[in-house]
Amino acid sequence: MWYNKITWRLLSGYLAVMVLPLLVATWYTASLYRAAFIRQIEAVEKKNAVLAAKEIVALFRARDTAGINPYCRDLSRTLDMRFTVILPSGKVIGDSHNDPATMENHAYRPEIMEAYRGNIGIAERYSTTLHKKMKYLAVPVNLDGTIVAVARTSIPKVSIAASLNAYYGKIILAFFGMVAVASLFSFFLSRGIVLPIKDLEEGAQRFARGDLSTKIAVIPDIDELRHLSTALNEMAVELDMRIKTITTQRNERGAILSSMSEGVIAVDASERVLAINAAAAELFSVKEHGVSGKLFGELVRSSAVQRFVRRVLENKTPLEEDIEYQTFDGERRRELVLQAHGTLLFDSDNSVDGAVIVVSNVTRFRQLETMRKEFVANVSHELRTPLTAIKGFVETLQQGALDSKEEAMRFLGIIAAQVDRLGTLVDDLLTLARIEREEETRSITLLDSPLMPVVTSALKDYSTQAASKNISVNLTGDESIRALLDAAMLEQAVGNLIDNAIKYSEPGSSVAVMVRSEGNEAVISVSDQGIGFTGSTRRAAGKPGAPGSVFL
Repeated sequence: MWYNKITWRLLSGYLAVMVLPLLVATWYTASLYRAAFIRQIEAVEKKNAVLAAKEIVALFRARDTAGINPYCRDLSRTLDMRFTVILPSGKVIGDSHNDPATMENHAYRPEIMEAYRGNIGIAERYSTTLHKKMKYLAVPVNLDGTIVAVARTSIPKVSIAASLNAYYGKIILAFFGMVAVASLFSFFLSRGIVLPIKDLEEGAQRFARGDLSTKIAVIPDIDELRHLSTALNEMAVELDMRIKTITTQRNERGAILSSMSEGVIAVDASERVLAINAAAAELFSVKEHGVSGKLFGELVRSSAVQRFVRRVLENKTPLEEDIEYQTFDGERRRELVLQAHGTLLFDSDNSVDGAVIVVSNVTRFRQLETMRKEFVANVSHELRTPLTAIKGFVETLQQGALDSKEEAMRFLGIIAAQVDRLGTLVDDLLTLARIEREEETRSITLLDSPLMPVVTSALKDYSTQAASKNISVNLTGDESIRALLDAAMLEQAVGNLIDNAIKYSEPGSSVAVMVRSEGNEAVISVSDQGIGFTGSTRRAAGKPGAPGSVFL
């Protein structure tokens, strides 16, 4: 609406303040002028009536009543006013505008009756003689203290109204002239206020759009606007600082969340996603962007994870839980173990505003922990066997077997073999510790080397063991296959496979060792015919001979 604009409100307010008093003053002036004009007309009529009465008295003294009517006509032409002379009986004996003989009796006219009482009679009414509205004034004509007649003057109301209207026209013209001046004054006065406010409005809109570099010009003429413009500029500086701080903090949080290997998801109190980092998006196979506002259950189709989020929102303390999560890698289903940490988010009123869920994929660690436990159990078993044997033969020797040299030497040989076995186990443990240490420090150095020499070297170490059991070990493969590898570690791994194959094979059987390529992988396989198992060492690479990582 146009009235909602401050320009029109100021303009209308100024006009109201200026025009209303002017209107009252104009009306009051016109009223005063009308009253003064009527009084002046009445004074003129009274003066003329009194003068006429004196002449009429002279005519009555001269007994020349016939000259009264011509006198009235002459006087009317001189003064432009109607004159009438009425006897006490009400008979008209003189009139400046009509034949007295044709005029009706005036004895009961109000002004005539008032004049016969010795007063000045004034009245306004429609004249049946002249057929117009007239203003009458009558004065008594005294002859030696006796009222012998009444002298009356009258003026048409039209003449009075015409004079007043002419004056009113001038007053109205002056009024509208002053209104025009007041309007111009109000317009420029309101414009002087509105234009600075417009500048403030444009500046505030720039600030709202984020353009905080251009400051608002300070208005020096109006204290309130000067203070407002200064306050807006200070607000812009403060906003700019806060926005930069918030942007920096947001970028830092984004960088931290993006670099985290753990998945982070923030949800509100109604379980709608507020933010998600790349690790969580990859873990749950969702998009990192464009998920804000969606329900958590729509993105993560796992009832266990959904229940955990719900419990976090319902509890007042942080929660931690291991969750089994199923995902699909193509058509293959994968079982993952997720370690989830959940804590609540609070707003400024300390009310629950949501929760932050941090999820780590601990599947590998759980598998390694299981393997470590199994390894410790196996090693304990392996160590217990030679220790038990050594202890038994030592006790046998202590109980008298030393007396028989042959038995003693046989027992000592067995003890030496068990000690060698313990040494081998200890060496394996030390090697495993070294591998884990190098894995943790990422200090394993891989070199591009052929595979066949490494496998051949491993076979030589176990040739005597194979010959003792009459087991033939056959090596086949492509001499050109190469890979990035640690020769010593790979030789030990292949040696472990060959050792197991020989150890768990029947005498007279055979062990096959093959080096081949399968697509993008290089494979070293060891096969036996006993109760053991087929093992292989695989190398993932772009093609045989290309750089890659070695896996056992």
